[in-house]
Amino acid sequence: MEGGHEGQGLFSKRAQRHRASNGIHCVVSWCGAYWPESGKDRQCVPDADLLHACPHRGARRGGSVSCDPSLPQYSSGSQVELEAVPTEGWRFDHWECQGDPIDQSTDNPYLITMNSEKHVTAVFIELVTLTVSKTGQGTLNPDVGEHEYDKDSEATVTAENIEGWKFDRWEQDLFGGVNPGSLTMDSDKSVKGVFLEQFILTTGVTQGGAIYCFPDQEEYSDGAVVEVFAQADAGWRFDHWEGDLTGNANPTTITLDSDKSITAVFVSQYLLNLSPEAWTSASPEGPWYDPGTTVRLTVSPGVSSFFSHWLCEGDPINFSTSNPVEIVMDGDKTVIAEIHPVGVMLEY
Repeated sequence: MEGGHEGQGLFSKRAQRHRASNGIHCVVSWCGAYWPESGKDRQCVPDADLLHACPHRGARRGGSVSCDPSLPQYSSGSQVELEAVPTEGWRFDHWECQGDPIDQSTDNPYLITMNSEKHVTAVFIELVTLTVSKTGQGTLNPDVGEHEYDKDSEATVTAENIEGWKFDRWEQDLFGGVNPGSLTMDSDKSVKGVFLEQFILTTGVTQGGAIYCFPDQEEYSDGAVVEVFAQADAGWRFDHWEGDLTGNANPTTITLDSDKSITAVFVSQYLLNLSPEAWTSASPEGPWYDPGTTVRLTVSPGVSSFFSHWLCEGDPINFSTSNPVEIVMDGDKTVIAEIHPVGVMLEY
């Protein structure tokens, strides 16, 4: 390159191996490329191409740079359009040229003015792919498909429920049920969002009690196991289940693999009061009995007392002297065993 006065010289695409007096030129190079020390007399860069690709962190890959016009020399004040062209799997990030307006610019292409010697670097960043998929129905952000991220950046995935479905967990390169979830994109990765269909458990009672569910929720995920417990009111007894649950086990469980409905059937009972409690007993043991139940009553007075008769207003055993005696539970009853001290004379 021939020497010349600053502002009047030429800018050469290739610098020859000799000294240049007051000359200026532009080198577009790789990251970390060598540049001569500044000074009045500058040593030209031997065989330095005007246009080279500049990968991130100095790796010699990532893309290339083109210029328009592409000339062997540029006059002082002329303009050159630089365009960074990334290779597949990379993206252009920014320009570097200390002390020049292009430095840190993300414009691409960029029109640079040749008013001084310049060393322009195109910085490229490697890309990795996040593949997103799902099972069930729901919304993912980013959506199902392939998405590019800067290598070593953080990717965030978010799951949103739709009616009748609920997000349950992540699978593949992301685990657990934390939502949103995040992962470091240090390589190509895959994430699957799992949504489970939701079902409703409808409960009801005929009369005389209530049903309790554990856990107690408005909706349950497909396959959820729910414990149900039938609690009878006073004067009632749980008898059996109806609907999508049968039998009389209580508590019991039901698996939700569809919408289901269960009913608890309770039976009303009658109350038997015995007096005096210390000397009377009933078999089967009460005090609550199903309608029509036959109960055997026995009185056991002490050695210093004797049993005379039963009192039960409106019942056949009223004034009966039998011991034991049987009574049929066709209503609430109060039965009294008349017991007296030995030696007392009774009058009827």
